[in-house]
Amino acid sequence: MKSEKINRISPSVTIEITTIAKELKRQGKDVVLLAAGEPDFPSPDHVKTGAIKAIENNFTTYTETAGIPELKEGICKKFLRDNGLNYKSEEIMVNCGSKHAIYLALQCLLSPGDKVILSLPCWNSYIEQVKLAEGEPLLINSREDMSLDIDKLNKSVTEKVKVLLLNSPCNPTGHVFTEKELEAIGEIALTHKDLFIISDEVYEYFVYEGKHISLTGVFPELKNRTVIVNSVSKSYSMPGWRIGYAAGPKELISSMTALQDHITSNPSSISQIAALKAIVGDQSCVKHMFHEFSKRRDFVIDRLNKLPLIKCSPPKGAFYAFIDISKTCMDSKKFTKRLLEEELVALIPGIAFGYDNFVRLSFASAYEELKKGMERIERFILKINNAREE
Repeated sequence: MKSEKINRISPSVTIEITTIAKELKRQGKDVVLLAAGEPDFPSPDHVKTGAIKAIENNFTTYTETAGIPELKEGICKKFLRDNGLNYKSEEIMVNCGSKHAIYLALQCLLSPGDKVILSLPCWNSYIEQVKLAEGEPLLINSREDMSLDIDKLNKSVTEKVKVLLLNSPCNPTGHVFTEKELEAIGEIALTHKDLFIISDEVYEYFVYEGKHISLTGVFPELKNRTVIVNSVSKSYSMPGWRIGYAAGPKELISSMTALQDHITSNPSSISQIAALKAIVGDQSCVKHMFHEFSKRRDFVIDRLNKLPLIKCSPPKGAFYAFIDISKTCMDSKKFTKRLLEEELVALIPGIAFGYDNFVRLSFASAYEELKKGMERIERFILKINNAREE
C-alpha cells in the first residue's frame, strides 16, 4: 500500500542505473561506472584521523540537532573565507547531506499548491522533493547554452510562486552563473518580495571557467530570503559521511531544525568531527581534486567532440559532461541501456534531468576508468554511425 504523496514521486533514475551497474560488477562484469557523481579520491587523511580520534574519545552520543557548535562556527568561517559572507551560528544548521537540507527547506517553506521554479535540465531529486512538500514544480527550459532563461524566469514569477531553486555550478550541465545572470535574478527577486531562494552550491570548488559567486554576495539585501545549501560530499570526497549544511534566516533555520529533530535528530557525531576537520583544515586536497578534474574534463571533452553523431560543450563547473545525442535517433534511456548492455559503460539518461536527447557522463571517476570508458563509447558511437551509413 502506498500513500497518495508517495504515488506522486518517481524513483531516482541516477540511483537505478548505478544499482544495475554495480550488480553487474558483482556478477564479475567489467563495468565502467561513469554514472554517479562521486569523486574517486579517498577522504583526506586528516579527516579520517579526526573521526578515529572522535571514536577513541567516545564522541558517539547524541549532539545538538542542528550540529555541534564547533562545526557551525567552522561553517561560518568557511562562508567568510570562501564567499565573503557573514553568518552567525544561529543562521547555520548541519544536516544528513545537502539533499536532506533541501528537503527540510522545502517542507518548511511550501504550503500545498505553492509553485517552485526550476530551470531544466536540473537534478532529478529537486522535482520529487517539491512534490513531497505538496508543491508544484514550475519547469522552464534553459537557453541553448544551458544558461538560465531570464525572460522566461521573469514571466514565470506569479503570486503562487514561493521558491526559486538555483544550482550553480549546475548538475548536470556544468553551467556556472555569471555575475550578470545573478544581477538579473536578483532584480527579479527584489521585485517579487515574497519569492524565496534556495541556492544549491555543492560544486562551488570545481569551477573551470569564470568563478563561483553566491547571489547574496551580489545582493546582500536578499540574505533574509535565501538559504544556501552545501556539503562536504563533493568538495572533500566524503559522500558516505553524509554531512550537508544550510545557511539562512534564523527563523527558517529554527523551523528546519525543529523538523529535523523529529526526523533524524542530529547528524552522525563522528561525521560532524570529520566535517569540521575538512572545512577548517588543510585545503590542499580540494586543490588537488580540482587539478585532476580539470585534466579529466579536457580529456573527455576532446575525445567526445571527435566523434560523429554527438557533441558536448565543455562544462564550466562541477564534474559532468552533458552530451547531446539527438543525432543518434535514440532517446536517452535507449542509448544508455544499449551502451550498458553492449559495451558495459554506465551513463545517466538525460530524461532524469528533463532532457531526453542528452546523457550525462561523470568524469569524477579515476583516469584509467575514464580512458577505458571513452574507448568503449567511441566503439559504440562508431558502430551506430557505420550502421546508419550502410
